[in-house]
Amino acid sequence: MGNIELLAYVRELEKLDKNGRRQGIVSVLQSMGLNPKIQQCPWLGVKNIIVDFSPDVVSKTLFTAHYDTVAGSPGANDNASGV
Repeated sequence: MGNIELLAYVRELEKLDKNGRRQGIVSVLQSMGLNPKIQQCPWLGVKNIIVDFSPDVVSKTLFTAHYDTVAGSPGANDNASGV
């Protein structure tokens, strides 16, 4: 996915509520052959999307982000995400 397509995808996600964004992200991960799991956190109604890679994958990347949003923001840049 190129930068322009990624930006268009993010713009489409920002039109959805948090459940729609979560399902959209899960669908893309599944289309990549991954098996995302939803982790329900007991506070604030937070649901994390977790993808665990096979142990035989040598090179692994840790990616963190959030898919919530606040008014006037496209979501991914409305505050910080970290490890």
